[in-house]
Amino acid sequence: MEALGSVLFVLVATLGLLAAYLLYEPVPDGITEPTKYRSFRAISRFMKLLISISHLAHRDEPFASYYVKCLRYFFDKGAPKPPAEVEGSSIRSRVIDLGGVKARLYEPIKRSGSDLMPAFIYIHGGGMCIGSADAYDGLTRSLAEELDTVVVSIDYRLAPEHPFPIGHEDCVAATRYFMQHAENDYHVDQRRIGVGGDSAGGHLSASVANDIHDDPSLPDLKLQVLIYPSMQKIDLNTPSYQKYTADFGGSGILPLHLGISFSNLASVGKIDQEFMKNAAKNNHTSSEFKKTSLEYKYVDHNQIPAEFRDPRYYKTRNDPQTGDAALWERISHILLDARSAPLMRHDLTGVPPAYVITCGFDSLRDDGIFYKNRLEEAGVAVTWSHYEGAFHGILWLSNAVRFTLGENMRKDIVAYFKENI
Repeated sequence: MEALGSVLFVLVATLGLLAAYLLYEPVPDGITEPTKYRSFRAISRFMKLLISISHLAHRDEPFASYYVKCLRYFFDKGAPKPPAEVEGSSIRSRVIDLGGVKARLYEPIKRSGSDLMPAFIYIHGGGMCIGSADAYDGLTRSLAEELDTVVVSIDYRLAPEHPFPIGHEDCVAATRYFMQHAENDYHVDQRRIGVGGDSAGGHLSASVANDIHDDPSLPDLKLQVLIYPSMQKIDLNTPSYQKYTADFGGSGILPLHLGISFSNLASVGKIDQEFMKNAAKNNHTSSEFKKTSLEYKYVDHNQIPAEFRDPRYYKTRNDPQTGDAALWERISHILLDARSAPLMRHDLTGVPPAYVITCGFDSLRDDGIFYKNRLEEAGVAVTWSHYEGAFHGILWLSNAVRFTLGENMRKDIVAYFKENI
């Protein structure tokens, strides 16, 4: 009995230490519903711990790419497949083929009248490496129900197996096919189609809207909804990156090292240690680029509101003398490509009106602000909503863990779509 008691004591103590480890993480003042956030992060940290233990048997593979594979397996195999219909829902869904690209189509079970309907094309987030239309079913089904119209969720191919520009090309091809067949196949008005997405899906939504704008065979998309979008990778030391590090250290949902890993895998399909090392110090561009290029002016920190550049954490931009010219020569063609980084597009004149959403606890906050400014300078109608207490990923997560700000964000998106479509 004494031995059994010792074993139980060790077990309880171990579980207690594990719970303390999982629950202990910096949660900055001002973040929305901190207890819920901490609970979600405990689950995330537990998953990462299991993946880290599993990685011990796969040490020949960089942890970042192994981590992505494990997360994707969880999304693909761990979650049940969405049903065609849900009891009490006014929407049915089905998997469709859009010119060779898989997508999930949501449409009202009962159509009201014979008029053509508007449609919303949604592009999921996940750093171009994880996520799927199925994983986003809760969000896209909710949007379809509240909009009472057609919603299309694109299942583009993911990195590292399918690096840039494949994800962009899939989304453009699917959008183009849907627009070309809108009336005859989907009872949708070709001129009343919007596009939107979160994080990497926000970047893809903007790049799709830009490419469709350049296609003379199609009308412009009616609007674009850019939800905490990732719009550039030339400056990884913006005020929002600095704030995120001050708030969370190396943890949180989207710390710098994770963003760099996703960017690396999405850009070239593998972990490039030289890129990782230099990008962590924001030295992956060249000194000459910083001093002479037009694109570097697109990320001028003075564009960010003064209240978002708190001197307690904010330091000025990198020394223009720093950089790695050889690395920049090797990667600049990707990081300056507007399909990879919409902020780098030189002419935004005439692109669709935009709804830009940013969050206070998000390393990508300033990407959205930079792009909003560029659109306004080009004469594009822009609505900007900033949720100071929200964090990156809150919209998608709110379908599993009900964060009030996440639900408000979804309602605001629905209202914007209805008012402007």
